[in-house]
This record gives sequence, C-alpha cells and structure tokens, in this order.
Amino acid sequence: MVLSVATTDRTQAPQFKRPPSGAPAASPATPKTKRYVFVVRGRDQTAYEALAALLTSLDLRIVTWEDAVRGVDGGTPHTLDIVRAGIDIADAVVVLMTPDDLGYVKEEFHNFASDDPREAKPFGQARQNVIFEAGWAMALNEGGVVLVRVGNVRSLSDVDGLNYVNLTGDLSSRRSLVNRLRNSGLELDDSNDAWRTAGSFPTQF
Repeated sequence: MVLSVATTDRTQAPQFKRPPSGAPAASPATPKTKRYVFVVRGRDQTAYEALAALLTSLDLRIVTWEDAVRGVDGGTPHTLDIVRAGIDIADAVVVLMTPDDLGYVKEEFHNFASDDPREAKPFGQARQNVIFEAGWAMALNEGGVVLVRVGNVRSLSDVDGLNYVNLTGDLSSRRSLVNRLRNSGLELDDSNDAWRTAGSFPTQF
C-alpha cells in the first residue's frame, strides 16, 4: 500500500494585509521661513512696543522671552541660557538701545584733548545687559544682528565704527531698518503700507 503525503503549497497560503490607515498621506515638510526675530532690549517698554509693532507689520515673528525659556532644559534656567536660546531660535537679532541708564567718565580719567566733551557729564546709555547681549549676539552671528537706537543714546566706544539705525519714525529711518532686516537674511513683507506708520518713535535725537 502506498501512502500519499499531503503537501502544503505556501504560495497559496493567505497573506497578512495591513488594514488601511485613516491618517492623511504624508506631505513634504514645509521649509521654515526666516521670519523669527529675537529682540535684545532694556527697560523702555514704550520703545519696545513701538519696535514690535513695526516688526510685526513686516510679517515678522518675535521670539518672546517665554519662547526662549521653552527652548532651555530645566525648571530654573539661567538667564544667560535663556538669552542664548532666544538667539539660537531666531533667524536674526535686533538690539534695541534706549537711554535707560546715565553714565560718564570720572574727571580724573577724562582726556579733554581727545574725548568727546559729552563723556564728562551724565549721558543716556543702553543698559549693561543690552551691551553684553549685543556683543554676544555679534560674536555668534554678526551678519544676523541689527543695531537700533531709539532716543539720544551714547555710542559704544569699542564699536563706534558700526552703523546703527537711528529710528526716529520718519519714512527714511523706517526704510533703513527694513533694508537692514532684509540684509540680515530675514524674509519680510513690505508690500503693504502698514510698516510706514506702525509704532511711534521720537521725531529727532
């Protein structure tokens, strides 16, 4: 007697099929636009709000302090870590210098032959943290930093050759800021007229 052995044809075996997904099909990632600005500033809230209004009228996004805090690990981050996070998150940094402090050179150190006469008397200057953070930002990415003065602010002697935007609110100074922002690599939108009037600034220095 011959016994027949049944064989299984694996090619006929049922195949597992993944159930259809209800998730939408993946789409190519949208490139991040370069519209994010971190503002280094002192205590002049009015000047900051005016600058913020001008920046947002150009369709730029301001990286706030809380945005920067979220970019740092730990429940109690150091202030310098927060500032560094803000600089890193942003595509450019705008340093807003306002005359929040008063400073002058002591008489025994003042050189009357070569120093500016204003150095010998109290004169408005940016706060020390603003000066420090401006230098830090420039060390990290000089081409992405725009220096802006609002009000009568003492120049920084070590960087006196740098060209500031003296923002007075007139169309010429606003256009200068727009050009500097664009040169820093930001993708702004000045096709509307909002930036011409957004924010209120001193009319002169």
